[in-house]
Amino acid sequence: MNHAYRYLQSIKTNPAWIWRIDSVDSLKDEKGHRYITDEMIEEDRKAGMPEFLIQQEYYSVITVQHERLYFSREILSLEENKRIISHLILPKTIVYAFYDLGVNDSTAVILVQFDHQHNPDIIYYLEGNNHPIHYYIDEAHRFCNKHYLRLHSHYLPHDGKNRDKATTKNAQDIFQELGEAAYCVPKPQRKIDAINLMRRMLYRTQFNKENTERLIDCLANYSKVFDEKNNIYKDHPLHDWTSHAVDAYQTMTLAIEHHLISEQTEIIYYS
Repeated sequence: MNHAYRYLQSIKTNPAWIWRIDSVDSLKDEKGHRYITDEMIEEDRKAGMPEFLIQQEYYSVITVQHERLYFSREILSLEENKRIISHLILPKTIVYAFYDLGVNDSTAVILVQFDHQHNPDIIYYLEGNNHPIHYYIDEAHRFCNKHYLRLHSHYLPHDGKNRDKATTKNAQDIFQELGEAAYCVPKPQRKIDAINLMRRMLYRTQFNKENTERLIDCLANYSKVFDEKNNIYKDHPLHDWTSHAVDAYQTMTLAIEHHLISEQTEIIYYS
C-alpha cells in the first residue's frame, strides 16, 4: 500500500474533502467512449506490463503484492496490530542513531529507543544528501534536545570503517573526532540473510506515526528486481528510492542481533 492509498483512507470521512475512485471503465468522453480502450491495455500486457500494475493503474484495484514486496506481510501486521503510534516517544529514555551512509547519494538516519523488553521504538527518521556528517549529527541532537532526550551513540554500516584514500580517515573516525561514540556493525554474509532478519525485527518494532512516514513507505515498497526476459522476480532487491531507509533499518537490526547496543558499550572495531 502506497502513500496515496493511505492518504485516501485518511480523508474518506472528512467532510471538507470530495473524493472518488475512477477507472478506465468510468473515464469517458462526452460521447460515452472510453479514453483508454481494452486494445490499448492489451498492448501494454503483451509488452510485459505486470498484471498487478495493469489492475492498479487502469482499474484502480489495489492489492498487496507479496511476491514483489519483501515486507508486505510485516507492514500489514504493523497496521493491523496498531504499532504505528501517534507521538510515540519514551520520556527519559536513551536514544540511539542508526545510519546508511551515502557518498554520492542519500544518507538515512533512524533514531531509536528501546522498551523494557529491548524492542525498538523508532521515533524519528531523517534522510538527506550532499550534507557532511556533522549535519546529521546536529539534526539528531536537535531532535533529542527538543524532547529532553539524550543521544547516546551512533551505529554505522560495515563500510563505515572504509578509509578514504585522500584523508586516510573513515566515517567512524570522523564521528569520534566530533566527540561522538560510533560503532560499525558487521557485514551480513548475504543480503537475503539481512532481509530475513529485518522481517523478524519488524514484528518487534513500533513507529512514531508523525516522524517516520517516509521510512514506513520505504519499507512497504522495498521490492525485488523484475526479470523481464523470464517474467519473474529475482530474489534480490531493486536499488531505488527505498534502499537507503531500508539499509538504515538493516543497520539497526544487525546491531540488535549482534548484541552491540549497551549504555556501557566501548568502541568496537571489526577487522
